[in-house]
Amino acid sequence: MKSVFLVLSSAIVVFFLTGCSKDSGDTKPKPTELQGIGAFKAKEAIKVLDIDENPIARAQVLIGSSLNQPFANNLLETDANGVFLAPADWSQPLVITISAKGFVRTSFLQQLPDGQNFHLRAQAKAGRYEVKGKAQDFIIKNGDGLVDFALVMVPLKKSDFISVNINKIVSPENDTISVIGQSVSIPSNISLPQQKESYLLPVTLNKPIYRTYFPEEGKKRLFALKGQFPLKKVVDELRDNKEFYEVINYFSLQSGGLREVSVSGPSTPMDIPIAELQFNQTTSFESPAFASDEVLLALALSEFDGELLPTDLKNVPAKSAAKLVTAAGSTPWLINALTKKDSSNGQISAFLIPFTRGIRPELLSLLSTPKVIGSGTVQIATVAPIADLKNRATFAVFSTVTKEKVGGVELEKLDRLWEVYGPDWVPDFTIPQWPNEPAPAGNKRWEVTLVGGPEMRASHVGAPMLDSATHATHSQVDFQ
Repeated sequence: MKSVFLVLSSAIVVFFLTGCSKDSGDTKPKPTELQGIGAFKAKEAIKVLDIDENPIARAQVLIGSSLNQPFANNLLETDANGVFLAPADWSQPLVITISAKGFVRTSFLQQLPDGQNFHLRAQAKAGRYEVKGKAQDFIIKNGDGLVDFALVMVPLKKSDFISVNINKIVSPENDTISVIGQSVSIPSNISLPQQKESYLLPVTLNKPIYRTYFPEEGKKRLFALKGQFPLKKVVDELRDNKEFYEVINYFSLQSGGLREVSVSGPSTPMDIPIAELQFNQTTSFESPAFASDEVLLALALSEFDGELLPTDLKNVPAKSAAKLVTAAGSTPWLINALTKKDSSNGQISAFLIPFTRGIRPELLSLLSTPKVIGSGTVQIATVAPIADLKNRATFAVFSTVTKEKVGGVELEKLDRLWEVYGPDWVPDFTIPQWPNEPAPAGNKRWEVTLVGGPEMRASHVGAPMLDSATHATHSQVDFQ
């Protein structure tokens, strides 16, 4: 029985890129103090902003490969308006690295001073505010052979296509229920109304309360996704050593409900209906060709108020027509995600595009494992471009990898230390040596993603480069 619920969680999230942020601290060298911009040209005044376009004051800016290289006094600091002034010695394309308290340290490759805005991503907050309640309006038919469930999650955004924390989809924490006298662990954000089925023996399932957590207080939105799966078929195939992607098509996603909750205090109650949005709008697409050792997952989503709600998920054969359902009255979107059946290096190629009938999307090929040389150089394999992807970028993440127990389950924890953005698909890059800071110890990981899309804002460097991305291919490497 345990495998039944593990497959549920795995199936929903396999195609998403993951991460959680943690900055690595302040630095000791004193940056060059900058005072106003009177004597400088406007294009030499450069801003450091967060994702919401707010200025970041007292951010440290390293121009080049290390302190005083390739010129002296190359460690600067932004003023109260998030501005620093480009020194005259910065006359060739260089790597720019910016570090600020509360943000992920970030390097920007091949940069010349041209009045651009550099953007930093905030590190994840460490708060813990609970929201819990019931998924409502189930119509249960005991003995029909179907398990009814609801998954409560935060709605997705288009930018989540590149990098999403899977804890927003399936909780890393578990609740334990008893099934036929055995303890079964179920992700805490899944709601199982009381129901009675049979598998060799009578089975009673009953976990009506979901739990989910936020790092800070404030107004949040939650989506309850209602689905079913046939108990006997799924359990039989899992017992026959089938992989999770081989049973995905037994899962039916049928409806959902969306609610706003004001999170305050240690725990906030919120019941969510699961039948307000009916998934009854059908759209088809033609899947691309791919190798026999690869698997393609297709996810349909409905857009409401700029947020994406998952509505269907299928394992789709190569070069075939597939139908997926979305919510009527919404703007439909489609994700295709390709990976190896036995991938161990995070290989995945995916796209996010408007879901129009009969489309024949094209995927980037899978990216080979990157190679790490020395303490900070990463070599990246080449990938054949797609003709329509005229704007391209490289996105890489450096993290430490640890194990921790959450709710009695050992989980992999990634602490994001560094992000890297390149203005094109680069063959390699080297992060600078940050002044007076040793390399982190223990297990580490480089994740590399090559992205492409129809247009990107050249003056906005960093995460905004990914906003219009439609295609991405990803791989990773672990090392000591």
